[in-house]
Amino acid sequence: MAKQTYFISYSAREDTDVQWARWVEWFLREIIRAETIMMEFDFQPGENFKKDMHDALICSDYVIGILSKSYLESPYCTDEWTNAKKFIPVRVDDCSPGGLLKNIDYIYLFGLDQEAAYETLLSKMAPSARSKIEPVFPSTDRAGVAAFTAAVFPVAAVNPINNLPNRNRYFTGREDLLAETHNALADAHSAQLIGQGGFGKTQIAIEYAYRYRHEYKYVRYFNAESEQRFRDDYIRFSELIGFPRDMANDISRVISYVKAWFENEQCLFIIDNAEGCSGLHEYLPNTHPTGHILIISRERLPGLNYEMVNVQTFSPSDAVAFIQKRSDRISGEDAHSLSEILGYLPLALEQAVSYMNNNDYGCKEYIEKLEQYGLRLLDAPSTESDYLRTVTTTWNISFEKLESDAESDAESDAMSKAAMQLLKLIAYCSPDAIPLRMFISERDKLPPPLCDILDPENEPGHNDLVNIMKNLSFVSSQRNNGGILISIHRLIQAVINHNLQGNNEWLLHCFDVMVYYFDFEFGDKESFDKFTEVLNHAIQIAGHINTIYENDDEMQEKLAWLYNEFGYGLYKTGNYAAALDWCMKELDICEKVLCTEHPSTAKTYNNIALVYSEQGEYAKALEWHMKALAIREKVLGAEHPSTGTTYNNIALVYKAQGEYAEALEWHMKAYNVYRNKLGDCHPLTQTILSNAKITYDEAGYAEDFDIWIAKNMHSSHIE
Repeated sequence: MAKQTYFISYSAREDTDVQWARWVEWFLREIIRAETIMMEFDFQPGENFKKDMHDALICSDYVIGILSKSYLESPYCTDEWTNAKKFIPVRVDDCSPGGLLKNIDYIYLFGLDQEAAYETLLSKMAPSARSKIEPVFPSTDRAGVAAFTAAVFPVAAVNPINNLPNRNRYFTGREDLLAETHNALADAHSAQLIGQGGFGKTQIAIEYAYRYRHEYKYVRYFNAESEQRFRDDYIRFSELIGFPRDMANDISRVISYVKAWFENEQCLFIIDNAEGCSGLHEYLPNTHPTGHILIISRERLPGLNYEMVNVQTFSPSDAVAFIQKRSDRISGEDAHSLSEILGYLPLALEQAVSYMNNNDYGCKEYIEKLEQYGLRLLDAPSTESDYLRTVTTTWNISFEKLESDAESDAESDAMSKAAMQLLKLIAYCSPDAIPLRMFISERDKLPPPLCDILDPENEPGHNDLVNIMKNLSFVSSQRNNGGILISIHRLIQAVINHNLQGNNEWLLHCFDVMVYYFDFEFGDKESFDKFTEVLNHAIQIAGHINTIYENDDEMQEKLAWLYNEFGYGLYKTGNYAAALDWCMKELDICEKVLCTEHPSTAKTYNNIALVYSEQGEYAKALEWHMKALAIREKVLGAEHPSTGTTYNNIALVYKAQGEYAEALEWHMKAYNVYRNKLGDCHPLTQTILSNAKITYDEAGYAEDFDIWIAKNMHSSHIE
């Protein structure tokens, strides 16, 4: 028999009517296996609405009217039902139809819960089965009536078990995860989708069930966000498969019954939010040769030895495709920018597009608002999804669990407390490749129990600490050169920072660690590698400090020191443009917090000059060296070694320009300072002397260098 086609007629003015229309359309399409036409899915923007409606009415066998007050007031809805070949009204509101509608039989769904509405639609819409054998003779006894009902409506006897949530019509990509899930279930019959909230685990599981539903006779979705909710759903399911309702209070018998049933059926159990049910393993079958179990959880669950499928964020291409599927007004370039800002997080992208659609924002305008308001913009739930949690509320569930474990007085929970402490620290770092070794190195700057667990000799403890955060899907990690590098999603960081507003304790701990750790001699490759490894994290921490302690002179002075270290390290690694940028930021603080004649200001002038010199901008280099010299001669005196260093630096600039006479004059000034202060044999004095000899040789002077030194040793001496 050919499939029947149903046109869903409804009023789009009321959200409730739209939700009813979606649910009825899903029921007809997925349960009855009918063809459906619905304005939301099948009428495209820019097309002629009346023509689309005309075409839909012609090719439809039935028009299903979602009957409500709003429907009765809509002229378009009136046009649709009055021109239908066959019209079936589905009443979803407390309304009183008049006229021709008054005498038509209705399907009443108003006031029913989901299961009752499901049963009602099924009894009205499912085709009756014609049995080839004689049906059970109708009887007045209860068993006979039940058998007769099963013979007439065989679909009704099994389909209530299949309770999948609506399929996400915007589902995009994730082909690798769907394939991995299918392979895991094929091999082990059970799998666990692991990932932080908002990563799209539930949507992957639902899409998997729809794609592979032909492999199962039954599919049952459970929500285990609390043990009580899961137990109630589990008991309700047991009754659907035949367990006596009057015995449902004996949970051990319920569990045994469901396990025995499952082990003989081709069934898929999907258990969502499984971390909420601590005793979940007690309910699940131990063997399932024909059935599959798919667990969805933020954390690895004890007692379940299932195949792990780690769910991460969208790939860049999937993120762009998802955005453009939700809105055809967003260009690929803008979609890429938005997805990068939001870290390719499915929930955040869904909220963003929903917000743009609801407020008529373009993508560039939304990005501007996001930069201005941050998480406040992501606190608005999507109005185009059944998922009401936001990025903030979703992750706070996991934070609250870890906080709860951390607040316990039990000694065994010290690790949870330390994990929470470390999570608060890394919230201020750059999100990728955070070296645990920097916290280990400066653990004395941290409070217990974290400082105790980070003992350098406690490598197993380090692993346990990171694994707690990994098991809750807060972080990922990898090993590099014997150390652990931790990565965290940038929006998880944003939520932690948001929760810590007004509490700067952990930022100050983090800053102390960085100030003491950020001390490099650059004498070997290891020193350069450590600088490169930690630089981005130091910059991120410094940014937080600068924002919060903008008017604190003491903190700003520490910050200037750190900026100096950034600039010097970048200078040593040859990144002169970035080095100059940090030197200028340091100078801003020095001139504001200290004064223009402070030795630290002179040091900054000197560093700026060195960078300009390396870039070949010798005039600028001399200008900044002279600024440094003026301060050092005035504040420290002409005989101070720092002043002598400036003399030598000026000499090197003149030498680089080929002005050897001027260079040798400044070399001699430097040599006399170091000779008088440190002696002839001091390494620094010898270095200055070596610089002078190189300049002398390059100048091509014929006189012996030692004789020249003897002649000029005192004539250039500054009293």
